[in-house]
Amino acid sequence: MQKSRDILLSLVRSALWNVPVSDVPSGIQWDKVCRLASQQTLVGLLADGIRVLPAGCGPEEKLYRQLQAYVVRNIQAHNLITERLGRTLQVLREEGMEPVLLKGHGLAQNYPDPMSRQCGDIDLYVGREEYMSAVDVCLDKFGPGEHELENLKHYHFDNQGVTVELHKIAAILPSFFRNRRFQKWSDSCLDASHLRKTIIEGVKVSLPPHRFDVIYVMVHAWDHFLNGGIGLRQICDWTVYVHKFHDAVDTAALEEDLRSFGLLKVWHLFSWIAVNRLGLPAHECPLYDGRYAGDAERMMDIIWSDGNFGRYSERSAKRPEGYMRGKLHSLHVTTARYLRIIPVYPLHILNAWASYVLAGIYQYFKGLFR
Repeated sequence: MQKSRDILLSLVRSALWNVPVSDVPSGIQWDKVCRLASQQTLVGLLADGIRVLPAGCGPEEKLYRQLQAYVVRNIQAHNLITERLGRTLQVLREEGMEPVLLKGHGLAQNYPDPMSRQCGDIDLYVGREEYMSAVDVCLDKFGPGEHELENLKHYHFDNQGVTVELHKIAAILPSFFRNRRFQKWSDSCLDASHLRKTIIEGVKVSLPPHRFDVIYVMVHAWDHFLNGGIGLRQICDWTVYVHKFHDAVDTAALEEDLRSFGLLKVWHLFSWIAVNRLGLPAHECPLYDGRYAGDAERMMDIIWSDGNFGRYSERSAKRPEGYMRGKLHSLHVTTARYLRIIPVYPLHILNAWASYVLAGIYQYFKGLFR
């Protein structure tokens, strides 16, 4: 398995930095490499890396055709998301709103080939003040759909086959006081005066400022790592962002922000993986020092075993029916997850678990007194 992981990483580095793999070992089990790439949502990058291998070094014809079929489907999905993004923005702009595009399509533009990034959904930040108006407009224009959902951060609906999330807040930190600071900072960063304007495949979009995005992309991935799992694609997203915009990052402000939110070690964990596993040059990574190599390796082991959003974890199980049974099941699964990952960052993860339990208790009693 380790050999397959090493092969996948070498091909991903090849795709990210446009540097062909020079030494290709014999006896590669390509089916295992492709399975790993699927679990980590890296099939597009794998295909790019294979495309520039020396003749005769890649997978057999049947498997190669399957990879190419995936590439075609991903391009189709990418184009569909672009069309739905343009339509959703048009509807909201007609009502005087200017949403901010988070993650997804904006991050794809930082890759050598944006089509190689596996597609997800559309995330639009509208803020607290315009949140309900934005939800009402989208409900009126697109309908609730089959997968309508709302949580503390966003309203989530289906726009003709593409999931759209309307965010009133971008992210939530587990610590109450640090989260308060983070929310004030986010509100300031995402003010209209700080946004970047660009055009993505013919669609005019507003993107967050670099001060916000370089932390937010990491925070989003870290939150998924804590609460289910992430694929290496999420760390690739952050890596190529740092590569492209490191000169635009104010290192002093970055360190101040990370310390304020209790995320400096998280930054070091991501930095180590980006530099030592994904090939980001160390001089391009602000604040890189490599001090948490052991913890970063533990994080990598968990990412390998769990796959994207934890879908391949042996610990995943179907939630039972019934409110209390479901809640107890979630508590058990989340506690088991936190116990497993706690060596990576003990104090932070313990705090996240306590916040999870308190939030659950609050939701339970809130439901009783409705």
